[in-house]
Amino acid sequence: MASPQITDVLAAQAKVGTWRTISFTVLAESPVQEAHRVSRRGGNDPPRVYDPSHRLKLLWRAAVSAALVDCRLVTPPHSFFKLSDGGLKCQLDFYFVRTSEHQVIPGRKDVDNMVKFLFDAFEGPLYENDRAIVELLATKQFSPTNDAFVQVKVSMD
Repeated sequence: MASPQITDVLAAQAKVGTWRTISFTVLAESPVQEAHRVSRRGGNDPPRVYDPSHRLKLLWRAAVSAALVDCRLVTPPHSFFKLSDGGLKCQLDFYFVRTSEHQVIPGRKDVDNMVKFLFDAFEGPLYENDRAIVELLATKQFSPTNDAFVQVKVSMD
């Protein structure tokens, strides 16, 4: 599992000290949120529910956090947006490589599962809690560059 690369980080201020918008590109194909699983360890131990996507989310979270720190937009453990900032609008554009000339729908992944993965992965460095997102626009498209990537834009409502 290689860590995704974050590029093109842009932030815009409305007034000093108040960030209104952030956008960036993740140079990797977005994973999906896998269904939680139940593990039984045997004996009398109760069943344990776990998230099989957890480790990959940590890699994506670390990459976003490092990019925001490198751009001097946050200092850990603080988030770029706070819950007290109000509702957030989120736009996610998923770009896929066309695997055949007959392919008419980009990617084989469901948009909702990619969104769920990214919302969880970005919690912490980008926002305190994904419940702050009140509006979402997500698209799947064929990549113009023959590379898979995700463009992310989050702004205050």
